[in-house]
Amino acid sequence: MRLVWTTTYILFVAVSGIAACGPQVAPLSHQRSAVADSGIIGGADLDNTHDLAFSVAALISQEQGKSSIDVCSATFLTPRVLLTAAHCFKKPKPVTVAAAGTVLSLPEPVIRQYVKMSVDIWGATPEYEVERVLGHENYDTQTYDNDVAVILIRSAPVGVKPLPIVSSMNATRSAWNVWAVGYGQYTSDPELAKTEDGVGRMRWVELTAMFFDPRLLYIKVFMDRGRGFCGGDSGGPALVKTTSGSLGVIGVASAYESGAGKVCNVAGYYTNVVALGSWITNAIREIQTPRTTSPPPMPSM
Repeated sequence: MRLVWTTTYILFVAVSGIAACGPQVAPLSHQRSAVADSGIIGGADLDNTHDLAFSVAALISQEQGKSSIDVCSATFLTPRVLLTAAHCFKKPKPVTVAAAGTVLSLPEPVIRQYVKMSVDIWGATPEYEVERVLGHENYDTQTYDNDVAVILIRSAPVGVKPLPIVSSMNATRSAWNVWAVGYGQYTSDPELAKTEDGVGRMRWVELTAMFFDPRLLYIKVFMDRGRGFCGGDSGGPALVKTTSGSLGVIGVASAYESGAGKVCNVAGYYTNVVALGSWITNAIREIQTPRTTSPPPMPSM
């Protein structure tokens, strides 16, 4: 059993189901709700003086001509390279229309993607264009295995503070804690989320993981106690303290489990970066390597 998800809306099931936390759709006219001061879900806002305000960013996608945006979360690994979820870059399907008995294929939509390093994306803050995207070649859209990607932005924000990935951790059957960070909605109530979701404000919350195995591709956390991550938090980090005492990234928000008419209220799934550490390290190097084209062959005489 693993994951079923949807890119631009949350999938609800009758009793209990699992869905990708997914990019969260928000209208451009959206403003922060006055009551959204206790989110991620059950967490707390971060202000612009906190170190994480310079380590985590919002990844925003906007289709040309649309008055809404999709919001994901991401973590700086270098001043220009960020770690996020592969499902934040689901390629749009070709659009076909029937006209006078003829099926016409329309051009794929033009999607602009950029990053905002700000605790509140609705403010007038710089936008950093995404230059390249490198997703895991074995990412599985059905099981969500290897749900990880790195992105390269065109220029580095001022004051950015990259975070390290956790390279190793011992297996444990005991509960342990992570800090979830992201820009997602603050409520598990689907009706309230329609008007007061709080998307676009950076928040964090402490969550309890059920176990850890460095060989598994995911980390499962409890979200049945009024705390968790949700739509818009996709790609955001699960953080732990490293041996040096600083924070490091051990997971990438991938999917959540819902039930009883709510969302994001049963369990959450992070992609395990310990299991994928080699891929991430190689991807950081590859995405920063300038692309070159071979010169055309000399004509034969």
